[in-house]
Amino acid sequence: MVEGTGFENQQARKGLESSNLSLSEIERSEIEERSVAFKRDAEGFGGRDGRAIPESYNGRMMTLSLLNWNIMHGRNKRSAVWPPRVSREEVQDNVRNIADCIRRYNPDVVTLQEVDEHSILSGSFNQFEFLNVELRYPYTYFAPSCFARLFEKDIFVSGNAILSRFPLEHCELHRFDFSFPTERQGFVIADALLPDGKRIAVASVHLVWLDWLRRDSRVRQVRQLGDVLAQRRGALVVAGDFNSCCTSPDQSLSTLLSKADLVVYEREHKDLNTHPSWDPRQRIDWVLISKDMHFVSHATIPDRLSDHLAIFASLARYQ
Repeated sequence: MVEGTGFENQQARKGLESSNLSLSEIERSEIEERSVAFKRDAEGFGGRDGRAIPESYNGRMMTLSLLNWNIMHGRNKRSAVWPPRVSREEVQDNVRNIADCIRRYNPDVVTLQEVDEHSILSGSFNQFEFLNVELRYPYTYFAPSCFARLFEKDIFVSGNAILSRFPLEHCELHRFDFSFPTERQGFVIADALLPDGKRIAVASVHLVWLDWLRRDSRVRQVRQLGDVLAQRRGALVVAGDFNSCCTSPDQSLSTLLSKADLVVYEREHKDLNTHPSWDPRQRIDWVLISKDMHFVSHATIPDRLSDHLAIFASLARYQ
């Protein structure tokens, strides 16, 4: 399902209207300085995804830093539903701490999952707008993937978001089929327009955790995701909570890597587990990239502000 109207497109337009369409000279200088630093790292590490830097590499590259995080509705509890309600003040304090962490790493692009537009479980406030005020990224896109209503009133609206230093174009929401008992999931995707004029498609993805209606839900979802990615031209960055590790029986992650021809950072690395944050035993949050890009670095962030640890990745695209 593709949806490109309503609240989500309003948010994309809002980001465009609240900022200049061209990067300032100061912003360009900062990006160039960061590119030089990442270039040194890339030349020293030889492409941290295990592939050597191409022989055709001529010294020109564009870099992109990305932070991915499932923020668990801002609750920072061991359960998304227990206790049933967390005060607005407590959730806002935690979301503010999440913003402080993101600001400390200063990524070019942020991909988020489980961001509430409204929820009685987490203080009934718009977390996306709250983060926009705190972080002030000029280009943002949010779209809800799941809803719950009671007496014709929204009691739970949650989804995925992309925040970017670069303009976002061709923003889309894709919802997966209804699932139970896990709420309906989906993904948002947009083209980030880089200073060199190239585009990189960025997706913020949340696959289902448990679905009693279908045994192969995640595989069906990654196939839908793969079909959408195939329609995008140029480099790809796919980040999110896949609720799947490399050894998962359903092989949904492997299916996506194969279908979309994507690369993962050190697939079997044992120090990159993301869940649960207080005792990480599973690597279910991923940053995947197309083969015309390389990982310069990739690490989990230790701040325990959700049941998931965040991922910070530095990426390079050779020209």
